[in-house]
Amino acid sequence: MAEYKLDEETRKKLLTRLPFSRTATIEFTPELYLTKVIDAKGKVTSEYEIPEEFRPVFLCRPFSREDKDKLRKFEKAEESQLREIVRGNVVGYRNLWDIGTETLMEFRADAKGGMDKEQFESLPVAVQRDLFVFISGISGLSMNEKAGL
Repeated sequence: MAEYKLDEETRKKLLTRLPFSRTATIEFTPELYLTKVIDAKGKVTSEYEIPEEFRPVFLCRPFSREDKDKLRKFEKAEESQLREIVRGNVVGYRNLWDIGTETLMEFRADAKGGMDKEQFESLPVAVQRDLFVFISGISGLSMNEKAGL
């Protein structure tokens, strides 16, 4: 049997199309932090608006079978329940700054290893939403299932 090694580009394309082990984790930076600078001529440059050391990188794991079952049962997405499920599947981060105190935040885990509730709730809603979409994708939820949430 031939051996294959996934390159990063192919892996990104396959992330939502193949299984992702529940015991595995993956780093994720929300698009919100990946905006590139537009020069005076209106061309997108290779430089990012936010320097790398200030771009948070979240360590995520896929939803458990129990989490997915709960998500499928929601008739109308109950925001607090969705946030709670997503929070439990963020298992680390780096480069996450508290802009108010101008300090780098240290990851705090709950009893099950998910992100501390107070820390998670301090994230902008757009970041929480991006985490939900990303984790849903690596968990194998279809677009219809995500759209229903």
